[in-house]
Amino acid sequence: MKQAKPPGHHKLSDLWTRLWAALSEHTGHPQLDESNDPNPYNSYVESVNDLIQILDAHDEKGDRFRYPTARGGDPYPTTGVDLDGLYRAHELITGFCDGVLTRMEVERDS
Repeated sequence: MKQAKPPGHHKLSDLWTRLWAALSEHTGHPQLDESNDPNPYNSYVESVNDLIQILDAHDEKGDRFRYPTARGGDPYPTTGVDLDGLYRAHELITGFCDGVLTRMEVERDS
């Protein structure tokens, strides 16, 4: 298996696209399907995708919520962020990624 080179940034939508492509290739499950399929799995995947797009809109480079200032030392412009909503989004995204990891570990060990 060819090891992919890390992208060199933390843009969540790009990382999500790479994760989903690798997962789709591994499982044979199609790419993100926005056909309003009532399958709960597709609904969860679409919800995670939507959350990642929202997070990217607030923090495209993935550093605003990790560092107190921008790379040049300038403070970030004020933005209205619902911290409870941010926490819930993080929980849903990491829950999905944890599920992917668990699935891969089970497949590896069986």
